[in-house]
Amino acid sequence: MTSTIRLERRLAHDAAVSLWNDLSDKTGSTIELDCSDVRHISATALQVLLVADQACRANGQQLNFLSPSDAFLEGLRTLGAEDLLSGGSA
Repeated sequence: MTSTIRLERRLAHDAAVSLWNDLSDKTGSTIELDCSDVRHISATALQVLLVADQACRANGQQLNFLSPSDAFLEGLRTLGAEDLLSGGSA
């Protein structure tokens, strides 16, 4: 079963809390995050993504990042977490 979450344009603190709640409610073998609208990602939101990635792996689930925007990719690079997209936690 696949669950999809569309990420907000601005992934700051409030969005990170909401994202954590959304991710905590998802079950299934695959969680897909639609990153196409992201224009900003904060360090707090990145921490949520890193913990979610580790939790998914520990539970035998998969976390996929769909259509990452240029701003999302640049945010990961700036924060030193570009390996997150290749399946390796930063």
